[in-house]
Amino acid sequence: MSGTSLLLLLGLMIAMSEPCCSSDHQLNNDEIIHGINNDENIMHGINNNEILHGINNDEILHGINTIQHIYDETHPGRQKRSARSSPNGTPSKDYPGKNNSLFAPLSIINWNIEGIKYQLTHPEKLFQDADLVMLTETLNTERPASLPGYSCVASPARQLAKYGRPVGGLTVYAKPYLNLRPVHINDNRLHLDTVFGSVLCYYFHPSRTVGDIIGEICRDLKNHRDDVVLIGGDFNTRIETNDTKSDTLLSFMKTIGFELVNNPRVATFRSRGTSDSAGNSARGANAVESGNSVIDLVFIKEGKYDGKNRVDVLRTENRKHQRVYVRTKLKVKDPTLYELHRTIEKMNEEKGEEAEVKFNVKSKGKEKEKLGWVNKWKDKWRSWFG
Repeated sequence: MSGTSLLLLLGLMIAMSEPCCSSDHQLNNDEIIHGINNDENIMHGINNNEILHGINNDEILHGINTIQHIYDETHPGRQKRSARSSPNGTPSKDYPGKNNSLFAPLSIINWNIEGIKYQLTHPEKLFQDADLVMLTETLNTERPASLPGYSCVASPARQLAKYGRPVGGLTVYAKPYLNLRPVHINDNRLHLDTVFGSVLCYYFHPSRTVGDIIGEICRDLKNHRDDVVLIGGDFNTRIETNDTKSDTLLSFMKTIGFELVNNPRVATFRSRGTSDSAGNSARGANAVESGNSVIDLVFIKEGKYDGKNRVDVLRTENRKHQRVYVRTKLKVKDPTLYELHRTIEKMNEEKGEEAEVKFNVKSKGKEKEKLGWVNKWKDKWRSWFG
């Protein structure tokens, strides 16, 4: 073998004896390992501000707000969709899942009861199953009586002398769904919160001036002006006449955005032997007969109701003050909370009806059992004695 061939053969043997390291090089390559563990590159891709910007992009938020705006009551396109209904068949504007403008029915009794103790023998008739019952001059120094289906907040009457009847006293009854809660209470005022907003119930003694009345209302509205939706009670201010006291009060209430619900031609205080309406008045023909007056008043905040009210003065025998019965629709402060409380109330009513049915069935069963026992002994008596 020539020297050249020998050298070529030796080189080939050396080449074959060396391990192939190309695959090991690929697996252990520092560049690949660096690429896998490199926090800077990988984490940058995840936390990139461009990605976060894409999620929080103003255009997306604008799109969400646009959708919300579509369901807003003030949107022009809202009128074209007015035919849509909620799942229970009511118009979509009354469906809280669609928007925040729910107007729900509310019935109110406003009454100077002239002593509550002897008037609650038949509350279902007196209160007309109203949702909210505002009572003034309860003359009650004790805890007020509880009524089925109502929650209650009260301010007791004051016993100024050892003998004689108490003075004042306020009580408000409300259906549970109203979620009645006291905000502030004193001798002549109940400030209460409900699902519709705040309610103020007053009793002003006849000796109180219009300045006193306005001053007290201003103090109550100072920190709650946007919350108060309803003001009622006995103001002892005769709005059927054109005197300074009534003119000033009505002008003030209108200025702060509250509308009078009462008809000034229908008396709420009736002298014995007189009719419900009343004679001549500067505010209209056949307003209030001599001796009668319109002093038990209800005011509702403008924009907080649907613009329609039905008001009746219900005649109450043996009482000078008559019941003012108002039916309206008020804007619900929190539609979700309102629906929750309404659902709970309906469930409780259904449970009560179910319990009543079971009781009646059980009672009838006992009566039948008793009747069967009587008939059995009658048959035996006949068989023994003919």
